[in-house]
Amino acid sequence: MRQIMVTPGLIAIRARKIFSSTPFDAGISSPPIPRNELRAAKSDRSSSRMPALAIPKEETMNDLSAYLDRLRDLIPARTLALYVLGIGLVSSIASTPEDVSKKYGWMLLLVTGVCLVINFVGRLLEKKSIGNAAISSGAFFLLTMTQRFTGPLAALGVDSQAGFVVASFLAAVYVVVITMVWKPQPA
Repeated sequence: MRQIMVTPGLIAIRARKIFSSTPFDAGISSPPIPRNELRAAKSDRSSSRMPALAIPKEETMNDLSAYLDRLRDLIPARTLALYVLGIGLVSSIASTPEDVSKKYGWMLLLVTGVCLVINFVGRLLEKKSIGNAAISSGAFFLLTMTQRFTGPLAALGVDSQAGFVVASFLAAVYVVVITMVWKPQPA
């Protein structure tokens, strides 16, 4: 099992490299770290006062992989593909980007509604529970609410930055909480 070793010396070198330049330097980066400092930090692993942290790489990758699998299972690819296709078609009809939500807002709402219904019914046809279909549809609906120029809020004339920030925050919290407690049903 591979382990990632983190030592105080290596952290200090990385921190110096990251924080030695400010964003106002107009792209001028910090000078490279001399090799002798890098060698000292590597050899300092065994003699440092603080013990090195050992993070089992396999465990963290398995946990991350399981989380990503649950996240992918929240909204099926067919729903996302249909939504992107529908929004693309509506956008291609409009002559300017502003017209997408002003003149064709009803089409944006129609695409979102059709995708929600297809997602819900598709989950039920896959022999998933109603709760599973509702969780998936909720995640999809919150995803569409974060689309500032082509989502349902834009179609309804909401152009408040705070509204989209709140929608994005709610979507992020929903996805994090649901994927921590929800276990997808096998197909």
